[in-house]
Amino acid sequence: ILVALLAPLATGAAWAQTEVGGWLLEGDVEAGFRFLPGEPSKSEQAKFQEYRDIQQGLFLEGLGLRFSAPDDRFFIELRGRAWGLEDQEYKLGAGRLGLWEAGFEWNQIPHIYSTNARYMATEAARGVYVLPTPRAALNQHNSTQELDEIAMQKNEARFFFKLTPTPWIDLTAEYTRLRKDGERPFGMSFGSPGANFYEILEPIEQTTHDFRIKAVFAREMWQLQISYGFSAFRNELDAVVADNPCFGLAAAVTAAQPGCGSGQAAGPA
Repeated sequence: ILVALLAPLATGAAWAQTEVGGWLLEGDVEAGFRFLPGEPSKSEQAKFQEYRDIQQGLFLEGLGLRFSAPDDRFFIELRGRAWGLEDQEYKLGAGRLGLWEAGFEWNQIPHIYSTNARYMATEAARGVYVLPTPRAALNQHNSTQELDEIAMQKNEARFFFKLTPTPWIDLTAEYTRLRKDGERPFGMSFGSPGANFYEILEPIEQTTHDFRIKAVFAREMWQLQISYGFSAFRNELDAVVADNPCFGLAAAVTAAQPGCGSGQAAGPA
């Protein structure tokens, strides 16, 4: 709790406004200096930064700029948060009041699963995990190499455009691209029910495309809405293969199933 309270040790916010050629320029910035009085342990690090990125030293928490006409009929705006970090957000927008608005948004979210996991298998190819032959004793899996991090990163980009050609018509178009990269824990089963299980890393390389359009026609006594949505999912890795830790041992193990040299699981299509 102490680390979480003292992490944003010193921050400062500033706001300014000025005129440039008859146009209004506004801006605000929030920056500071951060240090941790005590580093979290390896077992605590994953939970401490599960969905965020906390770095020591100087940091730029927020920055915003807005350029607009005196009557605000036209504007251009840039805003961002956690600049340069893995959980950063940005937004760029422009528009004319009552007529149109367009923008771009970028959002990153990390997900750290573990910072002290141990894993004996090596990745011979993407999604193919190989164990040494002959197999090591099962208790040696708990003292093998320690992985720096098991994590997945989500990067989302969004484009949108809104048009109001008349007071009773609204047109909207939106496109979103969500990309996931990294690894996460995954349970692999070998053989029929009753055989052994092995926790491996599931490689993640997935992209989702989402497109939506909408039209709204509204009058005093009635309203009509027409919309269309299209979504496409692409998984670049449709399978994961892993060696059975029980097959190939120097001594027989009850859980080992004859003929189960490797297991294969299908991923989402």
